[in-house]
Amino acid sequence: MKVQDKITIKADKTAIWKVIAKLSAYADWNPFLTSVEGCFEVNSLLHITISSSNGRQTRKQAVITGLVPERYFSLSITSPFGKWFYELEYIFRFVVNEEAHDEPANTVEVIHEVFCHGLSLRWRKNKFKQFFLRGLGQVNTALKDKTTTSG
Repeated sequence: MKVQDKITIKADKTAIWKVIAKLSAYADWNPFLTSVEGCFEVNSLLHITISSSNGRQTRKQAVITGLVPERYFSLSITSPFGKWFYELEYIFRFVVNEEAHDEPANTVEVIHEVFCHGLSLRWRKNKFKQFFLRGLGQVNTALKDKTTTSG
């Protein structure tokens, strides 16, 4: 299952990338992550604390699976039971709009995707899809707010 949300941000891609790359500051802007610990490099193990809407916090481990500065960042979270139960791949892609086409010039389109698979999705696929779509929208809006207010 793939879920995707896009947002256009009128900011320099370097400014957006600095926000994405500073793992220790995710709690300052990301509404779901209260802490992210680890190194920002491919194959690094991250320790993430996720806060749900009911205030419950869950610790997860993730692995950075892809990293191209100012263009692409991905990480994978696997169920403690194994990939067969669930695996989530979160991806941020950045597309710079230097010339005005559909978007204003000098903006960055942030494409945020989640790829999910595993047995846990079998009976609740639509519920998960709506959950992730809503979450991606909130994260993208928070990223836009952070990058346009922090200069």
